[in-house]
Amino acid sequence: MGKPIAEDQDKIDLRIVRKDGGLAPGSFGKTGEIWFGIGGDAITLSYWNGTRGLGQTVAIKRIPCHLGGSRVSFVCPICARQVMVLYVGENDFRCKACAGVQYLTQTKHRPARLLLKAERIRSKLQASEDDPTCKRVARPLRMKHETFERLKKEAVRNYRQGQRLLAR
Repeated sequence: MGKPIAEDQDKIDLRIVRKDGGLAPGSFGKTGEIWFGIGGDAITLSYWNGTRGLGQTVAIKRIPCHLGGSRVSFVCPICARQVMVLYVGENDFRCKACAGVQYLTQTKHRPARLLLKAERIRSKLQASEDDPTCKRVARPLRMKHETFERLKKEAVRNYRQGQRLLAR
């Protein structure tokens, strides 16, 4: 059996917490199944999924930015790495490496990854599914011409390379 998939795991992402305005000391909130409370240089995390509970205080590091403000990250309780996402482990919260999880795309073979990448670019370009080579796609509003042309070439290259590898 392979590693667990990161997208399927319960996790807390500091970027989402920050976007919701929850990084001020004394603030608290909830993201997914995880409740959090900020206290100075630590965050208290509480997890309950109906069958098991978990509580832990995790250090956060605030790094001052050159033009003011600060960049905030978790300090993994296991390996002390600075990370933006902590996953729910068996008995604690852990970084991706310590939790032993992998992203869904890491489980796919190269041709499937290339075709998935081409599909994501085509959706960004608002191309239809029946136009894999992006021949009939118009430039989306406010997208620079250079970016549009680069993405179109990248989508076509990934699609053709994925098809070629699948044909082997």
